[in-house]
Amino acid sequence: MFEVACSLPPARSMERLKFATLKWLCGAAKTPAGVFYLVGRDFRQSQFLTYNVDLSFHHRYVKDLHLLDPLHPRHFLAPEERIVTLSDALPTCSRTQSEYFRSFIAPQSIHEVIEIFLRHEGRIVAGVSLLKYGLGAPLTGEDIRLLRTVHPLIEDYLGAVISFADGAEREAPGERYALTDRERVMVALVEDGLSNKQIARRLGISVSTVKTHIRSILSKTQTTSRATLLAKLFRH
Repeated sequence: MFEVACSLPPARSMERLKFATLKWLCGAAKTPAGVFYLVGRDFRQSQFLTYNVDLSFHHRYVKDLHLLDPLHPRHFLAPEERIVTLSDALPTCSRTQSEYFRSFIAPQSIHEVIEIFLRHEGRIVAGVSLLKYGLGAPLTGEDIRLLRTVHPLIEDYLGAVISFADGAEREAPGERYALTDRERVMVALVEDGLSNKQIARRLGISVSTVKTHIRSILSKTQTTSRATLLAKLFRH
């Protein structure tokens, strides 16, 4: 699964590889949802990829609530801090005093968050948030041990996907056309040849929502079909 490539793949493959890694991590930790993001030198999070996350919930976090997040990368400067849980950063006995927990975590019925930090030369360059909802399957020591075991492999694997040398990702097609994070995932799945119904099933959304995203992508790229979209993004 995590064989390290000898060179960076084409930019169009990066979103797909990151999404596949995110989905694998969710399965490994038995979490139904997750978010992948890059981290700049100023600790600003960007280039979010979401899996089974309510977008209004995500947008609220990006707009305001990241400032209150006890698991935000800016709080974890020590190189050994690579996998941290919400329970580590915000013990149960302290949660009722936390505005972040009361206004964001509790209303979403989030039971636990696992934050995985990926570093290059000691600096956090990317992260993954894994979300457990309800009381469902509780987080176990075995889950954390598995994530700690595969962490070095994931870090090396993503080192072949993200350009760590200058701390910035190669320009992806979506950046040229101001596509959203979800729209970039859509483009990768369209390139894979998935139908609207298959994309909806993969992302856990409705077919009508997929169609809305596709229409937005075609409008932003000034194309009229999937074929002309792929030709414009990847074959010039």
